[in-house]
Amino acid sequence: MPRLFTPLLVTVLTLAGSIASADEYSDTIAIFKKGGESAKFGDNSSGFLTVVPISLAVLLLLKAMQSVAKLVHPVTLLIPD
Repeated sequence: MPRLFTPLLVTVLTLAGSIASADEYSDTIAIFKKGGESAKFGDNSSGFLTVVPISLAVLLLLKAMQSVAKLVHPVTLLIPD
């Protein structure tokens, strides 16, 4: 029981401390509005539209390769060493 209780207690105390020190949202909004180049990121974010389909295609290709490997494995067992 003490092994489980100690990390749980540390986690609760850490979260309680971070919640208590929360700041106003207006400060955060002002920082993002004065961001300069990073404030204009949303205007030229077409890279996201390119990266996501390519990564999904790679995952689909890897899944297909895994399926083919399962089909080919019994054939490879027939080949002598």
